Amino acid sequence: MKYYFFTSIALLLLQLDFTIAQTDSINIPDVYVKRILISGNEKTNEQVIMRELSTKEGELLDIRKLESDVNRLYNLGLFTKIEVQPVPVSIDSIIILFDFSESFYLLPIPQGGIKENSFKKLWGGLNIVHNNFRGMNEKLGLSFGIGYDPFVKAYYKNPWIGDSSRYSFEVSIGYSRTNKRYIDSVAEIKESKIEDLPLYKLDQFQSDLSISRYFSKNLSVSFGAGFFVYNTGISGIAGLTGSADGKDRFVNLNGTVNYDTRDIQNYPNQGALYNLKIVKYGLFTKSVDFVRINSEYKRYFQLPLFSEFNVNWAWKFSSSVSFGGSIPEYLKLDLGQSEEIRGWKDLYFSEESRLVMSSELRFPIVKPSYIDGNKLPVIRNLPVLKDFSYRYGLFFTLFFDSGTVWSRGTKISDFVFRNGYGLGLNVILPFNFIGRIDFGWRNKSNANIFLSLDAAF
Repeated sequence: MKYYFFTSIALLLLQLDFTIAQTDSINIPDVYVKRILISGNEKTNEQVIMRELSTKEGELLDIRKLESDVNRLYNLGLFTKIEVQPVPVSIDSIIILFDFSESFYLLPIPQGGIKENSFKKLWGGLNIVHNNFRGMNEKLGLSFGIGYDPFVKAYYKNPWIGDSSRYSFEVSIGYSRTNKRYIDSVAEIKESKIEDLPLYKLDQFQSDLSISRYFSKNLSVSFGAGFFVYNTGISGIAGLTGSADGKDRFVNLNGTVNYDTRDIQNYPNQGALYNLKIVKYGLFTKSVDFVRINSEYKRYFQLPLFSEFNVNWAWKFSSSVSFGGSIPEYLKLDLGQSEEIRGWKDLYFSEESRLVMSSELRFPIVKPSYIDGNKLPVIRNLPVLKDFSYRYGLFFTLFFDSGTVWSRGTKISDFVFRNGYGLGLNVILPFNFIGRIDFGWRNKSNANIFLSLDAAF
C-alpha cells in the first residue's frame, strides 16, 4: 500500500494546481504505466490527446513528465478541466485515467474595445471560431468588428499533419479599414500627442499562408507568404505609401524559428519563449522593398517567498530592426498605438525600428483554480453553461516598461527610452481570457489607466 499511497498523492496534486508540490522530497518507488485510459472527450478525437503525451504505456512513471503532459493538454485550449487518477493494478504498475471536461468548441466570442482612449472611438464584433473542427483541434474561424476601425477575417489552421513527422498549416484572408496617425516627416516631429497628429484611413486587404515543421514538442520552423494591398486614397503626401498614387500592392515572404517551453501559454508560471522572424516586404517591386528582423524573448520564473507562496516574475524583450529600401508610414513601428508603454498612452512615437522591454511581478491573491458551473448562482440555472468548469484567479502586479523607436543611422547613444511603471490587477477568466487593469506612471505625471482582456505577456 505504500507504493499506491505515494503515487496517488503525487498524481492527485496535478488536478487543480498544475504543479507538484515538494515531490522531490517524496521517495516514489519505480511504478510502471500499464495502460492509459481517457474519458470525457465526447467531441475530441482520442488521437489529439494521445499525441500530446510523452508518458507512454509500458514505461516507468515520471511525475514531472506527466505534469508537463497535463500542461500541454491545457494549452490545446480544448478543455476547461483535466483530472488525473491512478488506478493500481499490481504492486509495481498502475493505470492512468485522464478525465476531461470539454470546453465550448463553436464559440461566438464577443470582442470590442476603445481606440485612443476615447469613448467616441468604440468598436465591437464577434470572433466566431470552431476550436475543434472535425474533433482534430483544427481551427476554423470568422472574425469581424464594426464601428471604429471595422474589419473582417476568415482563417483555418491545422496544427498537426503527419505521424512520424509533424507539420502544421494555416491560411487566412481579410479586409480592414483603419484610422491611422502619421508624423509629418517634413516638420520632423518625433514626439506628439496622439490627438494632434494628422489622421487618414487605410484600407487593407491581405491573404497569407504558412507551413510549419515541428522538430520537437517545443521547437518549430515555419515559412510563409502573403499578398497585401494597402490603399490610403491619398496621393501627394511623401512617405505615406511607397507608390505615388497612394496604393501599394506587394508580396512578402517570411521565415520563423520558435522555441516554446512555457507551462501554461496564456498565463505562464514557468518556462520561456524564443521567437525569431525574418520578413521580406515586397518582391519584384520598388515601391515596397525592405527587410525586417523581429526577435522576441519571454521568460517566466516562480520566486518562493515563504512556504506555499510563490511570486511569479515575468519579463520580455522584443525588437524589430528594419533595413533596405524606404518604409511607408503604415508599416513603421510605433509606441502609443500598436505597442503601449504603460504610463505613456497619451503620446505617440513612430520610426523604422523598435525595442520594447517589460518586467512584471505577479503576487497571487486568489490562486488559479476551478469551480463547477452548477455551483455558480446564475450559471447553474442555464442548461448548457452549468455543465462546464470555470477557471478563475486573481494577481496583484507591479510592472516596469521601457521602449524606444529609431531610424537607420541613429547612434545607440542617441536612443531615447520612454520608461513607465505602476501596479495593477490581472484576473484569470474562463475560456482563456485574462482581464487586466493597470495604473501606469511616468516621471511627474498623473496615473494612466489601461484596460484589456489580454495580459501584456
